[in-house]
Amino acid sequence: MIAANFNRTLICLFNEMHYWERLRFEVPHYAAKVYRQCETLRVLRENVLLVVRDYNRILLSLDSKERALFKERIRSFDKKIRPGMTKLTWVSTNIDVFVNECRTHAHKASQIIINYYTIYLIFIKKKNY
Repeated sequence: MIAANFNRTLICLFNEMHYWERLRFEVPHYAAKVYRQCETLRVLRENVLLVVRDYNRILLSLDSKERALFKERIRSFDKKIRPGMTKLTWVSTNIDVFVNECRTHAHKASQIIINYYTIYLIFIKKKNY
């Protein structure tokens, strides 16, 4: 299982900055600089959370025998997301491209699992008739 590590303090800062600007308060320049990236970071965070959800859903949906069956697919997925867990940060260059590639990889892996279960259920139904 994996989890996203977005700093919750930043989320609070973004919320506060939103209201400071609406009230036309003067804000520190360093906070305003970070706030200008708010929407980009929000979208990036949402996409990372989707990758995390898909990854965890895949792992939770498989029992130990099925994990062995999909061992190479899981290993490939692990390899794909590893840079995001070890060396990339929220402000790394082209992080959005990396996250989108991870989402595509997650979608493909999910489709393979869904296809497996569909075929498995068809097999079970035919076997019972």
